Amino acid sequence: MQIAPFMSRPVSIVMPIYKLWQVPYFACNIKVYDLLAELVCSFEKGIPNSYYTLKTNTLEQSPLLKRDNLKGALIYYDGQHNDTRMNLFLILTSAMDNYVPGQVGATVCNYTEVVDFIKDEDTKNVIGVKAIDKINNKEIDIFAKVIINATGPYGDTVRKLADENREPMIKVSAGCHFILPKWYTSRNTGIFIPKTSDDRVLFILPWENSTVVGTTDEIKPLEEYPKMQNKELNFMIKELASYINVSPDSIRKDIKAAWCGYRPLVVDPKKVKKNGTGYTRQAQQGQGQGQGQATLTSSNKTNDKISKSDKNNEPHEISRSHEIIEDDNGLISILGGKWTIYRKMAQDTIDYVLEKHKNTIKNKYNCRTKFLMLIGSHDKNGVHQKDDLTYGCSKLGRKLVRKYSQIDYETAEYLVSNYGYLAENVCELANELNLFQKLDQSKPYIQAEVIYAS
Repeated sequence: MQIAPFMSRPVSIVMPIYKLWQVPYFACNIKVYDLLAELVCSFEKGIPNSYYTLKTNTLEQSPLLKRDNLKGALIYYDGQHNDTRMNLFLILTSAMDNYVPGQVGATVCNYTEVVDFIKDEDTKNVIGVKAIDKINNKEIDIFAKVIINATGPYGDTVRKLADENREPMIKVSAGCHFILPKWYTSRNTGIFIPKTSDDRVLFILPWENSTVVGTTDEIKPLEEYPKMQNKELNFMIKELASYINVSPDSIRKDIKAAWCGYRPLVVDPKKVKKNGTGYTRQAQQGQGQGQGQATLTSSNKTNDKISKSDKNNEPHEISRSHEIIEDDNGLISILGGKWTIYRKMAQDTIDYVLEKHKNTIKNKYNCRTKFLMLIGSHDKNGVHQKDDLTYGCSKLGRKLVRKYSQIDYETAEYLVSNYGYLAENVCELANELNLFQKLDQSKPYIQAEVIYAS
């Protein structure tokens, strides 16, 4: 909400209450959530606080909810962003020289697969990686003072690539989602079901002019291209139909797309065999500051299949926090975690490097990323005006419509929410090359974006 205001927005979420005793129970938890958010964000979280509302107001916000025995709802707010765009803009910001004074832009390699590690002949410590340029099919050697393995669900795969004797520390949990039409969240309000029939949770959220439903949470073996199974789809349809006035058959017919992804859940490092890792550091300990030099490794290989005993583990009982592990060969891995705390994970990792490798790595500045606005948040003169980028009613969107008659306000708002002030550059390119035409008449995407991306 603070660092990418043009692509981040608050979303109200309805938690329906069908039993009165649930009101104080859930209200207490949500108020703690509000307080923690305020503290972490220095009382500038950028979203409203939660509140309780009665049945009539609940149905006004979520008219599809079943009315029988509905008492009311707790309304809370969360932040929403397009995770793909956020990831891209983090990369683009990191690659810029002097984006903040003294910043040396990162070298970013896409379509590059790490296939092996380079080790010192005497110490056997990792000093580099062998990588394949997948576009030109060319092998390159990359050397670094410190190598960081930040590969999400592939963390154990990369650790085994450096030392095949490493004990695994990650269990991957598969989360599945599907897309429904916009009318399921017609008021731009989501629904949160805190307890499904198997004690998990279910979200129904407005998303990209549609509705996203999710998610399952089940320990599975890692696959390169996971697919949703019928039992997972049937489960979510059944649970959703039990809360809204739409039949399971109608929901199934309305599904437009479905997909699966993985969460890397890190097991308790105390339970890992002694020969599995060298130094470990828990996430809660990392509160230092700094920036350093490192290489991030990646791999497309799949992990070993989990054992039968692993399948009995409940994923919601495994920690969602992150762990920093340094193996005996010097490879540093950041394992576990999630999108919500990506910046803190990065800071903790670099802090660890600066603390443990102070003789090799030096930092010029303290950490400056907590409220650092990403590229697109400032105009060409470096000025940020909040009203220019307000989601849904931005002044910049109105400016683009007035300047370029070829686009409507919906398209202009889409461009602002995906590019920020860089939407002006996209429109200038579209005007120059006459590429304002939409790629699909039902979507706001214009042809100029393809050229701009390349």
